[in-house]
Amino acid sequence: MFRAASALAGIVGILALGFVADKYGRKKTLTIAVIGGLLSTVGLLLVAVLEAPFIYMYPFAGAVGFFALGEFAAIYVLVMENAPSHRYGTAMGLCICIGNSIALTGGPIAASLSMYTIIGLHAFMIVPLIAIVIRLPLSLKAKDPAFVGIGQKKENVN
Repeated sequence: MFRAASALAGIVGILALGFVADKYGRKKTLTIAVIGGLLSTVGLLLVAVLEAPFIYMYPFAGAVGFFALGEFAAIYVLVMENAPSHRYGTAMGLCICIGNSIALTGGPIAASLSMYTIIGLHAFMIVPLIAIVIRLPLSLKAKDPAFVGIGQKKENVN
């Protein structure tokens, strides 16, 4: 049920943040997704650390899924818009490689640190901190053709 809440919210997040990315820009959407994912992960960890009833984990699991999966609606398009045309495949491959590498190694590294060091459960903050340290600056630096200044209209490109 816990994974189902996260996955279902992720499906909604992909659709919702895809709309937000088209309307307000990829950079803003990625910033929202990274910060929202961090805050919801912190909430999820607080429920565990404070030993609150398990039922409180479901809303945070849903929020983690919403933001974690929802960011893909913006990040893949942002990568393609900012990569040189002769490097689309390389850029997308690098994007997926980095994301999957962090996802696959972050949990086991945090689990090992929590078991074998004095850090304890705080080690699980490593994964969202990696997300902030790597993804937020990149999303703020990237060009964003979908975003135009306040009061300006986007030109239609066919």
